[in-house]
Amino acid sequence: MEKILIGVGCSHTQGCAVQLDRGTEFDECELATPELKKLYGKEKVSTEWITENFSWVGHLGKLLNVDKVYNFGVGGRGLEENIRMLRNYSFRVKDLSNHLIVLQIPSLWRIEVLKIDEKNGAVIQMLGKSTHYHKDEKQFRNYLKYFHDEYFHTYRLINELYFLQDYMEKLGAKFYCSEIFCYIHR
Repeated sequence: MEKILIGVGCSHTQGCAVQLDRGTEFDECELATPELKKLYGKEKVSTEWITENFSWVGHLGKLLNVDKVYNFGVGGRGLEENIRMLRNYSFRVKDLSNHLIVLQIPSLWRIEVLKIDEKNGAVIQMLGKSTHYHKDEKQFRNYLKYFHDEYFHTYRLINELYFLQDYMEKLGAKFYCSEIFCYIHR
């Protein structure tokens, strides 16, 4: 049976070496800095190349001598996205006894909030964290000021993570979390 490693998290898992535009498919990505381009002798690389040569997931996969490495890291997103990806994967693959899953917990301030688009009435998703500029900054700050309860959302996310880990382990996976990049500003 082949051994599979899944790494999940934010840009630290995805691989911070490339410039990515949201909402597009990535066959090739431009390396983010002139230094990286010079070091690797390339302008563009594939997402698989980033996983194999640059991300911690690829390096860990080589150290553990696994057969397949899946990188579910998504830059700029939070724990809700990570949980959703693992849940969707586990609904398709019922036997995880050959899986090692390592989740790098993103900042718990990376939250998803739904809002109604004033132009067409569609429900869209605001993403953000309180410390970065946000394209809907006024609305997002209004949400944080009047409606967001940090303790409720932290409890909710940790609770969801606990039940996801329990579910994945019942399907046979070995499941570990790292909080190295997880922080809440006080």
